Amino acid sequence: MTNLTDKHRVLGILACSTNHHPPFAERAYYEQLTKVGKSLGVAIVVFSPRRIDWRTRQVHGYVYSPALKQWYAHTTALPSVIYDRCFYVSSAHYERYRPFVQKLRRDPQTELLGVPLKGKWQLAQLIRHSEQLSRYFPHTERYVNPGSARAFIQRYRALVAKPSAGSHGRGIVAVMHHKASGRYLIFGRTKENTPLSQTCDTLDQTLAWLHRFIGPNRYLLQPYLKLRTPNHLPFDIRILMQKDERHAWQTTGIAVRTGRLHSLTSNLHGGGRAVKFRPFLLQLPFEPHVLKRIEQDIRVIKEQLPPLIERKHGRLCELGIDVGIDVEGRVWLLEVNSKPGRQVFRQAGEREMYLAAIRRPVLYANALLKRRAFAAPPTTGARRVGS
Repeated sequence: MTNLTDKHRVLGILACSTNHHPPFAERAYYEQLTKVGKSLGVAIVVFSPRRIDWRTRQVHGYVYSPALKQWYAHTTALPSVIYDRCFYVSSAHYERYRPFVQKLRRDPQTELLGVPLKGKWQLAQLIRHSEQLSRYFPHTERYVNPGSARAFIQRYRALVAKPSAGSHGRGIVAVMHHKASGRYLIFGRTKENTPLSQTCDTLDQTLAWLHRFIGPNRYLLQPYLKLRTPNHLPFDIRILMQKDERHAWQTTGIAVRTGRLHSLTSNLHGGGRAVKFRPFLLQLPFEPHVLKRIEQDIRVIKEQLPPLIERKHGRLCELGIDVGIDVEGRVWLLEVNSKPGRQVFRQAGEREMYLAAIRRPVLYANALLKRRAFAAPPTTGARRVGS
């Protein structure tokens, strides 16, 4: 087994606790990271930020044995490099972890692979001031009360309301006026990520329903964009940008997620499926010059966005960038996620992209660990792998 006694050869993975065994999500991903780490002499330990003993600077976590194909509990020194994969299902859930995570982030003896993004509103403000990227970002406002939604509908005739800190398509709804019937249509996904469909007779009823649905949560309003194929399948494009061992941004992969017929989102957690990017793009009903411009716009986004966010926000390790293409061929920047998944590449049959998506975080972490080991004063009793 890779040496766990030298903190400069251990990558710590931060994960929220669950009731499963081992007590965290993404177990398959961490098992794959462990296998990659073993080939590089980097051990992987998964632990909750609430399971750090700051008096002894030890963590009570779990390690995976590829030979035995099982996880087991292990206590080890607090690693010097941390990969934050904490996912919060609600504001209350986040608040239970926030003081523990913040203490870890402030600790001078540790560093994160990347600092997680704060929320969609902060990102919107950052992009809004970018000369290169602002044209790709939909107009975005905070939901304040029914009056703010009323003004939005009167301006755009339809809107999308999305949680400021949501993920996997949960709680996203669209509201639009149906001319033929005069009624208002509401569709999307509940906060439990199940399909939602509702109609209201008047705008007042619609706004009252929306206000109850949002409740105390922070929501954003954006125009409803027609991001669908000619046969009414919603789709978006997932771009995974990651740093390599030279700390340089690389495009690890691009794939397309398609949703169910007439649904609002194309997220895989909501029943969508993944397909390869290039064949899908060529099937869209656009002239060659439009397709060329679409690819150029995507290139601008993936080249400009990661360094822009990093300059304003702080170090990043990887970004999942979701891009939409409307029925007129205009490219839109929809979402940016600093804790992206990578199953889209596996499901799309992009094996090399999928393997690279797993390998790159460990390569980047290994480079940081080597730098810290080189800078650290020599210690006794620590045996380094390969020495």
